[in-house]
Formats: sequence, C-alpha cells, structure tokens
Amino acid sequence: MKKKILLLFIITIFNNLSLSEVHAQADDDNDVHVKAATDAELEKIIIIGTRISGRSVTDSLGPVDIISAVDVVEQAGSDMSDLISKIVPSYNVRATGDAASLVRPVSLRGLPSDATLVLVNGKRRHRSSVISFIGGGVSDGSQGPDISVIPAIAIKRLDILRDGASAQYGADAVAGVMNFMLKQAPDGGSFDVKLGKTFEGDGDFYQLAGNIGMPLTANGFINTSLEYRQVQPFSRSVQKDDAAELIANGNNAVANPAQTWGSADVLNDVKTFINMGLDLKNNKEWYAFGNYAERKVETGFSFRNPNTRGGVFGSALNLAGADVDANGNSIPFLVDIDNNTITREQIVDDNGFIRTDLDEQGWIQRYDRLVADVTPDGTSGNCPQTDVNNNGGVDIYDTEGLATVIADTNCFVYNDMFPGGFTPLFGSDLNDSSLVTGIRGILGNDMTWDVSVGFGRNEADFYINNTVNASMGPDSPTKFRPGTYIQQEQNINADFTYMLNTDIEQHIAAGFEWHKEQFEVQAGEDASWQPGVFVDQGFSIGSNGFSGFSPNVTGKWDQSNISLYADYEAQVTNELLLGAAIRWENYDTFSATTNYKLSAGWKINEVVALRATHSTGFRAPTPGQSNISNITTLLDNGILIDRGTIPPTNAIAMLYGGEALTPEKSKNYNVGAVITMDRLQLFIDAYQIDFEDRITQSADIQLTAQQAQALEDSGFSGASGLRSFRFYVNDFNTTTQGVDIVASYPFSMAGGQSELSLIYNYNTTEVTYFNPVTLDDVRIRQIEDSMPNQRGNLSWRHIQGSWRVLLRGNYFSDYWLAHVGDSNLTLEPSAELTLDAEIAYSFGHNDQYSFVVGAENLFNNFPDTNPYSGLTGAKYPENSPMGNAGGTYYIRLGYNF
Repeated sequence: MKKKILLLFIITIFNNLSLSEVHAQADDDNDVHVKAATDAELEKIIIIGTRISGRSVTDSLGPVDIISAVDVVEQAGSDMSDLISKIVPSYNVRATGDAASLVRPVSLRGLPSDATLVLVNGKRRHRSSVISFIGGGVSDGSQGPDISVIPAIAIKRLDILRDGASAQYGADAVAGVMNFMLKQAPDGGSFDVKLGKTFEGDGDFYQLAGNIGMPLTANGFINTSLEYRQVQPFSRSVQKDDAAELIANGNNAVANPAQTWGSADVLNDVKTFINMGLDLKNNKEWYAFGNYAERKVETGFSFRNPNTRGGVFGSALNLAGADVDANGNSIPFLVDIDNNTITREQIVDDNGFIRTDLDEQGWIQRYDRLVADVTPDGTSGNCPQTDVNNNGGVDIYDTEGLATVIADTNCFVYNDMFPGGFTPLFGSDLNDSSLVTGIRGILGNDMTWDVSVGFGRNEADFYINNTVNASMGPDSPTKFRPGTYIQQEQNINADFTYMLNTDIEQHIAAGFEWHKEQFEVQAGEDASWQPGVFVDQGFSIGSNGFSGFSPNVTGKWDQSNISLYADYEAQVTNELLLGAAIRWENYDTFSATTNYKLSAGWKINEVVALRATHSTGFRAPTPGQSNISNITTLLDNGILIDRGTIPPTNAIAMLYGGEALTPEKSKNYNVGAVITMDRLQLFIDAYQIDFEDRITQSADIQLTAQQAQALEDSGFSGASGLRSFRFYVNDFNTTTQGVDIVASYPFSMAGGQSELSLIYNYNTTEVTYFNPVTLDDVRIRQIEDSMPNQRGNLSWRHIQGSWRVLLRGNYFSDYWLAHVGDSNLTLEPSAELTLDAEIAYSFGHNDQYSFVVGAENLFNNFPDTNPYSGLTGAKYPENSPMGNAGGTYYIRLGYNF
C-alpha cells in the first residue's frame, strides 16, 4: 500500500509538472499564484460553514473556532486528540478500554465520535477501522476518524464549526465539522524536539517533528511534515485484593500489580503529511495532499486469576436463564459444572462485592480446577479432580492439590504454564494512508469550481500476547494474531460557487459527491480461533481476551452514496445576512434522505450581532457497525466474563429486537450573540440537538448455553463460553442542550502584549425515548451523565520581547461513572481544577531558536480515588476527563528557518 500511494504521488506530480511548464511558457500572465495567508487573515477569515470567501469569524452565521498552529502546540500532549481538548469548548477525549484504547474516541457537544465530520483541506477524511466496543458510554459502538495521525507541525490552522452541517457537508456532521488546514509555504520550515514525563516519574515521551517547504517549479509548492514519537505507559494501579491474597498464601509468581491501569504504550509512531499546489494556465490550480502513518499501541487487559478464570484455570460458569428480584428486575443466574443453580444474591452482596456468608454446604464456595487429560483417548489418565476453596471471596492457592496434578504426566493444568495467573497484553499495528488530488479554478469573475478525487485507508492488525487458547492445552502458543480490520473509502467531489450580479450581494454554491466505504475483516491465525483437542474437557476456545476471527465471520461489506447539494447566501442589507442549504443523498443500503439548513445573521450595531441556525441532519450506519462480530472480556459483579458483539441481523439478535440498521436523524438549533467592544470579542451560543434513532450497542442480553453454542457452530469462535451479548441497534432518542462561551481580550501590560481568553461549555443530554429490551438504566445513565456537564478554561498569554508566558486554568464539573462498565460499581467523582504553565524564550537571528519549559497539571492533582480499587486494581476512575497521569512536565526545542 505504501508503494501504491507513493506511485500515485509520483505519477501525479510528473504529469502536472509537464502540463504546468507548457502552460507557463504559453501564458504567464494568467497564472494564479499560490499565496499563504498572513497572520491577520488567519485570525479573521473563515473557510468553513460558508462557501463564500472573505467571511470573518464575527460575520459567521454559526459558531466557528479558528485555532492557530501556536494554540495547538502550547501543551504537554503529543497527540492531536489531546491537543485540541484544551482549546475547544464542548470537545472531550478520554482514555477508554479494549479496542478504543488504540484509537480513542473524541466527542463534540456530548455526541459520539462518528457524529463529527472531519475534513483535511476541506475534503472528507476517512474513518478509522477500529470500532469502540467500550467507549465510556457516550461513544460505545462508534466508528469515527483517527485524528491522532495528523502531526501538529503540519497544521497551519484548525477550523471547527460547532453546529449541525449535514445539509452543507453530508453525513456525520451532526455535532459539527473539524477542518484541518495544512501548511502550504513554498520555502522555510521548522524542527521541534519535545520530551517530558509525569511528576510520578513514569510516562516518558519524546517527539521529533519537522516541516519543510519547497518550490514546485516557480509557480507551486511542496510542503512536507514528519513526526516521530514514543510514549511509555504510566501506571496508576494498586494490587487487586485477590492477587494480594494469593501472594499472602504463598504464590510468589503473582505480579505486583497483577493488572496495570494507566496509559497505553505507543511505539514507533510515525506520521507524514505532504501538501502540494501548482498554478496552471487560465486561472487553474492543481493540488494534492496525502499522508502515511503507522504506530504500534499496546495496553493490558484484566488479570486472569490462576484459580478461577473460567475456561482456563477453573470450570466456566454458563448462563442458564434469569431470575426476578423483588422489584421485578431481571437477575441473571448461573449454574456450576454440576448444574447447581447459583443466583446473583449468593455471589454478590449489596455493594457489589463477593459475599462472605455463602451457603454452608460448600458447593457454592468451590470451583472445580480445570485439569486436562492428555492421554490419547482423553479419558484414561485418571487425573485428580481438585477443588479451589473460596475464603471470603478471595481464592486461596491450593498448593498440595496442584502439585499432585502437575507431577502427573497424564495431566495438565495452566497453573504449570502460568503459576501466578496472567494478564494479556493487547495491541495493534495501525496503518493509515490517504491521497486527495484535484484541480480548481475561476471562470470569469463570478464562478469558482473545484473537482477532486480522494482515497483513504486505515488498517488495524491486532495482536494479543501473554495469553492462551486454552482448548489447545500444553501446545497453546502465548502470542497470537487474531486478525485485521480494514476501512477503505473513496470520494469524488465537484463543487461550484457563483456570485449573482444583482443589487444585493448574493452567492450560490452547488455540488456533487460520490462516496464509497468498505469495511473488511481478515481472518486471524488458526491458533487464535480454532478449537483445540481439549475443548470437550471444558477449556475455552480462541485467544483468551480477544478471540481470533474465524473465516466464517470474515468478509468485505461496503456501501456507497451519491449526493447533490445547493447553498445560498444573501446580504439582504448591511445588517441582515440570510443563508439556506439543501442536500439530497441516496445510499445503496437504504432509501434517500434530504436535509436542509436555514441561517440568519443580524448586525444590530457595531457592538452586538445576533445569529441563528436551524438544520436537519443524519448519520448513516457504517458497514462495520452492521456486520461486526467480537468478544470482549469485562468484569460483571466482580466476576471476569466474556461478552460478545454480534451483527444486528443475526438470528439470535433478531430474537431480541435486532434488525438492519437505519440512519440516525437530527434536528439542530443554534442561537447566538457576537459582542465586539473595543478589544473584547465575546461569542455566546445556545444550542439544542434532537437526535433520533441513535445507533449504539444494546444493553447486555443474557445468553443461554444453547444460544452460545449455536453461535459457536455458526463460526463465531469462542462464543460457546459467552454469558451475554450485544448488537448495534437504532433504539433510542436524545435531546442535547448547552451553551458555549468563547471570549478574548488583548491588552498591553508592562511593556508587552497580553491576552486573556475564556472557553466554557455547559452541556446536558437527556434520553427521551428508549426500548427497555435493548437499553437498560445503566446505559441510559452513561449516555446522560458520564461526561461533566461543565468544562472550561481561562488562559493568560503574555509576550514581551523574546519571552512568552502562558498560564491556563482548567475546570471539569462532577460526573457519574459505572466503573469498568459494572452497574454495581458506580461512583460520582467530584469537580476538578488544574493549572497549566508554559514559558518560552526565543533567541538567535530573527528569533530562529526557541526553548520552552512547561507543566501540565502543575500542582499534580488527581481525580478522587476509586472505592473499588481492591476489586479492580484501578487507583482512580478509568474515564476521568482530566486523566489519571497527574502532573506532566516537558521541554521543547524549536528551530525555524
């Protein structure tokens, strides 16, 4: 794929080089010269939310943030997802688990990551291949773009439209649009080195970045950016209670901590972007840009206790049905290997912990240790059956009984391979590439046109180490390649604008788009999904923690659509600006949809202007969401279980309301005021988003042993050990309301220039309709309350000569959390306030060199401690909006030329 992208670039460059030289010789006078925006233009002119050039931020009919490259890099972070979080109201990104730890989902206005459209140079960016099976509630099941592949040094500016824009830009623009504009200088460049670590002494990172501009003949440019970084993980863990008890009872093989909570290990993170432009004859310009990125991301999964991990060390507990409590709520119940019923009340107390007052008869207090008979017939080894006693919910290492089993050559237990249990290490080799090329120009004085084609590809090649396919017994490897997800997209666009020659300023824009996306699942290596010879003895199938994809669940699924749009703006009077847009889209997987947008702006006087928008929107389900199968391991009532995700059209899903997914639909309302008073600029916008038929993962649906086996027989490897499953569903509506405030005030101080800036967001989401069969109270609470209702920051920047100082206070209100997704482990972390500081000094000829020292979370603040840390090993809540790293300090060295 790298060779294909490079070849396309080379062919395109040489073709257009030849064309440009001929045209330049024929008619130099008609060339359109490529120019970079000045700093003043950067601050004033918007290029998103309108098809008309020359609009300013204060003239915009919707709320637009223009973020300079300097604003982006004034932070400790080295990932684009993190860098934006401090400078955009209503933007959130958090650490999550499972596949979502590889590509973290972001959120704008409290909506999932795939409800925000991402553009680069105004062109649609492809989505990631990674689906967020565990997305912290709000983004569960989302599949959005991976913006972390964009190097900060490549960005000239970032424009963010915080308003519904499906009628203008197409599907996914429900919460808004992010447009990354690449640098286009034909000369000069910069190099940066950044390194740092946490105040606790871990989480080391370093980043090398460079940007260089070169001429492409006399009439064009090639601007290239490269970034390389490594990020070591930090750990905010304590020893789990069950692991501590194992050590106390003589098992010195247990790691401390047995399970790590913190950040992922990011290795060999390489990002490149190339942006090119070339003037052609007759007011035409050729352009092309693209990227290639790769990285390895690795994180730890849950600890597998060497006595009780079902299907590996101990007898698996299979779901048999459901009971009902005094309030009529369904309670799943389990059966042990002898078919003795175990109710929830017998296992878990009112606080969600394993009970200490279990049945005196003892059968509930015992797990049968899984012992494999390795004789040829699997039955003649006379392997001993041992029990593992349970003392107050903590498993005690059965040294004597286990030694007997290990000494018997006819028998095998995984305690011989992993005497201290194990914690799988899950990761992926991620690759991302794209190429967009096109020609744009001017016809006469009134019409502009732009025709382009684009291609994007994202691949996640998963691996999982330090685990087993238990059904293979002593022949099981401990490293697996479970398979690969691939997302590919193609676009063809044609856009036109025309200024009408009338008494009032009127602009019309129209265009066409063809878009195709394909999601592919490639099979994992055989050992990651095939049943071994010991499956009939109760051992689980597939690589434990992330089962491989068998050929029966692999495939390619695609969908394509065409769209037509029209956009109109009229400066009716000097005070009144009106706008309207309409877009028709037709998908080959469902019927056509039409969306519109109405906008108005009224300049009351030189100080106050009002604006308002109303629009409809939609988001189409992705082929991945409609066809994915997956197994995720998580805690349920303190017990480690496996949960499956199956396609909504699977026969078992359809028994519980599953059906083919349909588009999500939205209605957006925004009312705002712009206040410009001397040096003060104040933007206040109130919004409401009514989001219907939302797609998400259903609540956990308990699976019978017969249903689990049916899934296994259909080719879903590892399904026979499942207790519950989920599927994607259009089954709930929400209303999101909020207020964004953005303000800035520059002033002179002590002979230098200062600026105070404020961003603030208040956001609430209410579930207005849901299907109780597929959405439970916990999922509703996650959607409504898992993010802080309020967040904001106040910044002070001061420049004096060669010195620059930044102070930034960050605020997050309280929120609600179901720890590790467990409804019995809820907590409400309190509001937090952190302070960032940075000081920079420039020196050398024309201040070519810069030295920056900074600290994020200067006072080393942490979230509230986790009251369930003994059960899970996590010292702090895993989804804290402020993160769990504590303070981070960093230095940055820069060179500009």
